[in-house]
Amino acid sequence: MKNRISTRVAVILGGESAEHDISLLTGQAVINALAHTTCTVFPVTITRNGTWLVPDSDGGTVSTSEAVSPAEGLVRLAALVPDVVFIALHGPNGEDGTLQGALEILHLPYTGSGVMASSLANDKLRTKELLEKHGLLVCRHVVVEKRRYQSQQDAVLNEIRQTLRFPVFVKPVHQGSSVGAGVANDQSDLERLLATALSHDSDALVEELLIGRELTVPVIDDVVTGQPRCLPLVEIRPIGHDFFDYTAKYTAGHNEEICPAPLPDTISAQAASIGLAAHRAIGCRGVSRTDVMLTDRGIYVIEVNTLPGLTEESLLPKAASQAGIEFVDLVLGLIECGIGAAKNKNLS
Repeated sequence: MKNRISTRVAVILGGESAEHDISLLTGQAVINALAHTTCTVFPVTITRNGTWLVPDSDGGTVSTSEAVSPAEGLVRLAALVPDVVFIALHGPNGEDGTLQGALEILHLPYTGSGVMASSLANDKLRTKELLEKHGLLVCRHVVVEKRRYQSQQDAVLNEIRQTLRFPVFVKPVHQGSSVGAGVANDQSDLERLLATALSHDSDALVEELLIGRELTVPVIDDVVTGQPRCLPLVEIRPIGHDFFDYTAKYTAGHNEEICPAPLPDTISAQAASIGLAAHRAIGCRGVSRTDVMLTDRGIYVIEVNTLPGLTEESLLPKAASQAGIEFVDLVLGLIECGIGAAKNKNLS
């Protein structure tokens, strides 16, 4: 299947978010995979300060001295006339619907979910509210707004103490890859982690700490039917970490990832059903990865990722491999879904 399409692909990687380095790894993995196909690839790098490095039509390397503004970068991207834009960004300004909206205005097909689903899934609070309305379990939580916390810190901390018991989990509302997240065992930890989370975001979530087995449910859309299907589940067992944090996610040897997850068939089917329900409820397209926690009270949704990582240590490629899907075919499938979605919307 490696040469089933011949198309011009612009791969956007990097970005201004705290997940810049992970995006570079994802983007490079995609570029390397497409090198073995008939696709013509144009790497488009967004620097940490937000400038764009866009190659000309021959796809050559661009030096940092040739960096341009985002507005000019979009103009140059459109001038490449790509058949599809492969979004290899993570976090704000990449995974949150903003870039997707710009590409829609330019009538450029792109991989992954659309504007609405991307924006929604990037907001962990709104995602919880939606999934709860769809009958899925989400943990108890308190949202902390930066402005209110700065002016009414004692009141906010008191609200948290009245709602939740230590230990609790703290994370930014709009970040991924566990950036700025951690477990607070007491008030001192809580204040420290809130300061960290709110340095990355305008809002933070403080959640009850779920105890159980952490699973991830990868979902991809079938290229032919367009219907989502679940890949084998992955169980995550961090080694030397309280949870599946940034280091555990992207450093070899810091976690054990078991695929397929060793679960009874009934539990696997239930988790898969939850992942598919979350994918549909949010309106994901092409791919999603729903992280869940299997507890003695049921299976709780932690969060939904619309642009899962595609690095060597990432979970989605491992699940795809277990299902007999080579990495290059996973990438090509995402490209075909993006092109197909644009045709359905008459974007291309």
